[in-house]
Amino acid sequence: MFGRKNAYAEFQADITALLDREWVDKDVIRIAKELRKREKMLLTFMLYDDVPWHNNDAEGAIRQGVLHRKISGGRRTWVGADVFGVLLSIYETSKKIKERFI
Repeated sequence: MFGRKNAYAEFQADITALLDREWVDKDVIRIAKELRKREKMLLTFMLYDDVPWHNNDAEGAIRQGVLHRKISGGRRTWVGADVFGVLLSIYETSKKIKERFI
């Protein structure tokens, strides 16, 4: 773990130096500002074994909703979209913990 913490510190210093540069491109300035807000969270996965370095689980969790929206042509109302989101969340959670949805 000692090597991991050293690598974390070095990467964190590199990110800080990169974000602190004087940028002129307005898009780079905007992105750097957003990254600066999340700077301490960017490398969390390096400090904790149980934090994945990818977001595949999150991507997979919303995939069904995206596919359903594409197939159906979207939601007719905001309430319908909210209800579908809640039901999909319950369904995905029950699937993940190996419980029956109903």
